[in-house]
Amino acid sequence: MTSQIGAALGAITSLIGVFKAAIDARDWAKLGEVSAKLIDQIISAQQAVIDGQVAQADLIGQLAQANEKIRELQAALSSQQMHEPVEVSPGQFALPVKHPLGIQGAGLQSSGKSEQYACQRCFAILGKSVLLRRLPSQWGTDVLGCPECRNEIFL
Repeated sequence: MTSQIGAALGAITSLIGVFKAAIDARDWAKLGEVSAKLIDQIISAQQAVIDGQVAQADLIGQLAQANEKIRELQAALSSQQMHEPVEVSPGQFALPVKHPLGIQGAGLQSSGKSEQYACQRCFAILGKSVLLRRLPSQWGTDVLGCPECRNEIFL
């Protein structure tokens, strides 16, 4: 009977070892599943970070464009404040060219009045100063013409 008990104990010990191995294998499988899920979450988080960086780079680009547009608008506003239209003939306006410090001999008459004008229409629509040119006089009147928009002002 002791041999039977010893055999039974040996079988039980061996069964316990099989159960331990089964439990260890099951834990390893679970660990593998958890590791796979964790790796998927890490990859998703990394993709979210990359997407956020791309969005941030786009916003930085838009900010730079907005700042450049603000500079352009400030320059245009400053330029526009320097140019106040004057009526050069009844109902016709032009922008006198103002020279820094009122320098004589740079298109100014001795009275300080400008002899050069910029097209008011081009300045208002295009935002740029286009000097009006004296055209050959028609019917004894002086004519200023814009080379950009072809506007004519009869003096």
